[in-house]
Parts: sequence; structure tokens; C-alpha cells
Amino acid sequence: MDKATKFITICSGKGGVSKSFVAANLAHLLSQKGKTLLWDSNLNFPNLHLILGVDPPLRLNDYISSNVKFKDTIFKVKQDFDLIIDSPLSDRHDSEHSEKFYEIYQEIKALNQYDFVVIDTMPGAGELVLESCILSDLSIVLITDEPTTIVDSYGLLKLILPFVESDKIGILVNNVIDEEDYEEIINKINLLQISFWE
Repeated sequence: MDKATKFITICSGKGGVSKSFVAANLAHLLSQKGKTLLWDSNLNFPNLHLILGVDPPLRLNDYISSNVKFKDTIFKVKQDFDLIIDSPLSDRHDSEHSEKFYEIYQEIKALNQYDFVVIDTMPGAGELVLESCILSDLSIVLITDEPTTIVDSYGLLKLILPFVESDKIGILVNNVIDEEDYEEIINKINLLQISFWE
């Protein structure tokens, strides 16, 4: 019987909001409930290995560009917590990476061994981020109380919503002081939505 693997995408409108840190911590927590794979899909600056303090000997690029089997690129961080990570590349086009992204997604599903897969995406509203959100059971958009972050994340939400059901999208407000601070940030997002439609 196939395992019902839950894919969770962590994304943000811009960098510098601790997206990878949140992804790593979420994967750690989920690994206490079931076997979890953390997938660093940031092609430009993969950094989850640095956050976790590990150095996987094989990367996804080894699978893509050579005869290395996909399962051999999986690095065991600890019990029920695995990691796959790409290598920074400048010669792979977005369209090619998009094709390989779906191939890796299918490889993970075919393994039929994970309860959860947490995907840490590149910041911004690119094609790969959208594809990741479409393929996931839940997409979490990370924001902070910083004007450009709020604007960029709102733009990302507008990109995702035509392709992903709203109940599969969540907003995580990072670095809030208290509930009042959280409500203030949400109000800013709502005001931004009104200004876009006026």
C-alpha cells in the first residue's frame, strides 16, 4: 500500500526572512511524528546543510548529471530525518531545472517511505516556486513586519492563488512580539489588498 506522503512548501516573497531556518525546524519537528525528508531546492544558494551542520557527499546535481542513483543523494541527518540538497549551478536553465524538479518529486513519491517532505524553495515568485506550491499539500508563505517583505509576499500570494486552492495556503508571520503585533501585520496585508484593487 502506498504511503500518503504529505508535501509542504516553504516560500517567501523575498530573501532574509529566515525561510530556511523555519523549514529546517519544521522538518525536525515533523520527524518526531514520522519519517521526514527536507529538500533544499534553492538552486542559487542552498544552505540547509550549513544550518544543520552537515556536509552531504552527494548532491542532487550528482544524480542529474551522472549515473548516481537518486536514493544515494539522500543524506541521513538523524533518525527519521533525511536531507537532499542541490549544488549551486549557473549553467542549468530554469526550464531544465523545472523538468528535473518534477522528476525528483516523482522519485521521492516512488520511494514510498516518507510521511512528510518539506521543500525549502528559492525566495521570490519564480516558476519553480509556483510548481512546488502546485505539487504540495500545503504551501506556507513566510512574511515579516518589513514593508518590502509584505509587498513581495502579497505578490507571491497573487501568483499562487489562481493555481492552488486557498485552503492549501497558509501565512506564517515570523519574528512577531505578541498577538497584537501579529494582528498589526495582518492588517497591513489586508490594507495592501484593498489598495491593489482600488
